[in-house]
Amino acid sequence: LNLSDCHVWRVIFLFTFVLLQGCDMGDSIEKRKQVSAYLDGLRDRLRNNPNDADAFRQLEEAANSDDSFERSRALGNLGDLGDLAVPALPTIQRALLSPDRYVRGSAASAITALGPAAQPATPELVTFLHRHVNEGGSRHVVKLLGIIGDPTPDVLNALKFASEAEDSYAKEEAKVVLEQVQ
Repeated sequence: LNLSDCHVWRVIFLFTFVLLQGCDMGDSIEKRKQVSAYLDGLRDRLRNNPNDADAFRQLEEAANSDDSFERSRALGNLGDLGDLAVPALPTIQRALLSPDRYVRGSAASAITALGPAAQPATPELVTFLHRHVNEGGSRHVVKLLGIIGDPTPDVLNALKFASEAEDSYAKEEAKVVLEQVQ
């Protein structure tokens, strides 16, 4: 083995890099478990005491995190709270327009749990459908638009688009909701 050979050093560097990355992956899984347990605990605290402002603040802060996993998990927990999460509607609305598809999907699921109380988010729901009709979250958005029942032209156009788009994930649901809302 000639240690003066440039290729040998490259192999050693790459091997070390891959080895170190492997160690980080375990830490990442452990971190996700810890984040999940923490956020689930906040959700459970709110279920037991809906007036726990500190738990709500922490959960909403997590839903605004820069970390995609933490943000998605917090949005899911807000959705689990149903009507208790109505005060977080602005946070969920912003998440619907996130560049991160996992965050968007979690937001779409969470906002559906708010039912008619999500009506102020109609513009974001319409935008979501036009931009992301090919994602699973579009089914949640279509369902929610049906629950809200807003027959305005923007909503009808978005539902029509979702019912006709070739790559629409919510094509059939959008046809049914369009019929109901018209």
